[in-house]
Amino acid sequence: MKGLADVIVSDDKEMLTIPDLKTCQLGGASKAEFEKSIYNWGYHRQAAWYLDLFGATYFMFIAVEKEPPFAVACYNLDRDSIERGRQEN
Repeated sequence: MKGLADVIVSDDKEMLTIPDLKTCQLGGASKAEFEKSIYNWGYHRQAAWYLDLFGATYFMFIAVEKEPPFAVACYNLDRDSIERGRQEN
């Protein structure tokens, strides 16, 4: 398995979180639009892959719009989505 995480963060309990920055068009950081992107681009497969590869506890998407007002939102996938990503991988 190979992968390159943007960053891996460890807390005081040594639990690992992998935040992953995703840029999107105006409106793309909204929950409804980012949910579409997750499945259109296979982000659920990436999350499952990175969780398994790095033995991380959490995977978080940070959606950042490339146009003003540069909205930012953070999203975690539910267990069913992660498991679907694992099955597809």
